[in-house]
Parts: sequence; C-alpha cells; structure tokens
Amino acid sequence: MSNNSTELLAFVKATKAKGATDEFLVAMLRDKGWPTKDIYAVFAQQYAEQTDIVLPEPPGRLEAAREAFFHLVAFATLATWIFSIGSIWFDLIDAWIPDPTVDRFNGFALGSISRQLASIIVGFPAFIWATRSILRDQLENPDKAESAVRRWVSNIGLLLTTLVFMCDLIIFVTSVLQGELTTRFALRCWVVVVLAGAVFLYYSRGLGKSRTLPPITWHRIFAGCAGLVIVLTLGFGFWSTGSPSSVRVLNEDNRRVRDLYDLTVQIENRKYNGSLQGPPASLADLAITAIDPFTGSYYEYRRLDGERYQVCAEFMAASPANSGAAALIWAHPAGRKCFDIGFAHTPPPPPNYFR
Repeated sequence: MSNNSTELLAFVKATKAKGATDEFLVAMLRDKGWPTKDIYAVFAQQYAEQTDIVLPEPPGRLEAAREAFFHLVAFATLATWIFSIGSIWFDLIDAWIPDPTVDRFNGFALGSISRQLASIIVGFPAFIWATRSILRDQLENPDKAESAVRRWVSNIGLLLTTLVFMCDLIIFVTSVLQGELTTRFALRCWVVVVLAGAVFLYYSRGLGKSRTLPPITWHRIFAGCAGLVIVLTLGFGFWSTGSPSSVRVLNEDNRRVRDLYDLTVQIENRKYNGSLQGPPASLADLAITAIDPFTGSYYEYRRLDGERYQVCAEFMAASPANSGAAALIWAHPAGRKCFDIGFAHTPPPPPNYFR
C-alpha cells in the first residue's frame, strides 16, 4: 500500500471512530478528488482488518471475456440482419422502380437476395440467443446492467447509427440540390432511416439508464416488431427468388446462356485472328465441342448466311423478366430457343442473375 493510501486509511479509521458514516466519507472523499477505486480499496482494507477476512476476488477476466463475447455476438448479429434487410429492400426497389439513367442491368439480383435471406435466417436467431443470454445474466447479476462492456457496445452502436443518419441526410440534401430526388431514391432513404432509427432506439432506450419499460418487456417488443419486418422481408424475398428448386433451374439455364455466349466469343476470336471471313459452316470446322453440362446433349449451331448465325439450347424455364440490353437479347422461354447472332457484332455478355 502506498503512502497516500496508508494516510487515507488512517484518516478513515480516525473519522469513523468519531462517528462518521461510510456514506459521508465516500461522498466527501469523492468531492475532494479521490478516485472511487482507491476509496473502496481503503474501506476493503479496513473491513479486512476488523473481520480478519480478506475481500474475495471478483469473477476475473474469464467472466468478463464471456460477457464481452455475448455482447459482441449480439452487436454483430444485429448488424448482420439489419444490413441484410436493407440490402433486400434496396434490390426490390431497384427492380420495381428501375432507373433508366443507370447504365447497368436492372432487375432482381437473385444471388444477392439469396445471400441476404440466408444472413437473416441465421443472424436473427443468433441475435435472440445472445440477447437472452445477456438478459438472463443481468437478472442473476443486476450489477452487470451497468458494466463497462455493455456501455462500450451500446455507445458504439449509437455512434454508428448516428453516422449512418448523418450520411443519409447528407446524401439526401445533395440529391435535392442536384435535382435528382426520385421516388426510388426517396424509398431507399426511407429504408435507411427506418432501420438505423430502429437500432438507435434499441440501444438508446433498451440499453440506456432510464427506462419507462422493464428491460425484458422492451426487448420483447423490439424482437416482436423486428420479427414482423423480417417475415415481410422474407416473404418478398422468396417471392422474388422462388423456391430453391426453381432457383436451381434458373441457375442451370443461366449456365446454358453463358455457354452460348462463350461460343460467340470463340467465333469472334477466330474472326480477329484472320482464320474466318464469315460464320463457319459448323462448329466442327473450328474443332469446337459445345455440350450442355446438365443433359449431355450438344448445343446447336446453324449458319444462316454470310453475316448471321444461330446458337440454340433447350431451356428448363423462362428467363426472369428484366430490363437492359443484355437481358433482352438473351431472354428465352422454357423449351428450345435459338439466338440470332451477327458475325460483325458480337452480343454483350448475358446478365448474371446470381451476382
């Protein structure tokens, strides 16, 4: 024990002998600038001398690490399913309200939506599990409601959502000043405001010091509202992507379209190296073998004239209805479909619905 602590212990013993209470001494010493940790250490030393029992050590780093683990899991999983909900609604808005000024494929990004659906399905139950573990631990140990780990995580959450709010507001004002305020953009901003606002409200009210609702009740309300939004999001998400079996069929057809495009690229390469002056009579002339990897049948090739040729395949389903030049050129129904290709103008790559 340092000299200052020894003097403080002597002072506490002397004043308590004159009738001073612990509460009075703690308040006075704090007012004089003594650190709370040093004050309680001196009181612990005094009571240890009086009772001959040393103050037990706290749970230690292992318990703190366990607490930090659950808080970080809750924070990470919350961010996972919140961002996934926003991403799905962004894709849905892009598909429902295409922007002709954006020079890219417009439509459902099936691969992106599928990944976000999986993130929600995994992330939300993990968030519920971690949060329940935290609340159970706080009910058993009420002092943990004001732990440093909890304060850090909640303040980080508030900081990040505040930054999102500010960035969204800056983008919104910038778009208004540049005359780019559209329905699509406004809906995207509204999605960000709702999701960021939900996170901000959750951390500021659900984890704050002053609460008008009991902690468990508030968490149940938040989980219930989040569950309704997730059900709605999953419904629209599965409606846009279809069942896993239908997605598999679209994936196979997407591979067939890309194989046909690869055929056109090989023919174009022969044109540029000077070995072709027009469409070949058959693929055998170029020693090219093109086989459907799922059925084992050959893709069809037919020369139409000196400037055009066709490539054909048998598709299992119709391609998704989407806008964009590439999507229109490579659109196909269920069944056999042939694509007319200009020898002098190679078509653009087909859209990747599973990006």
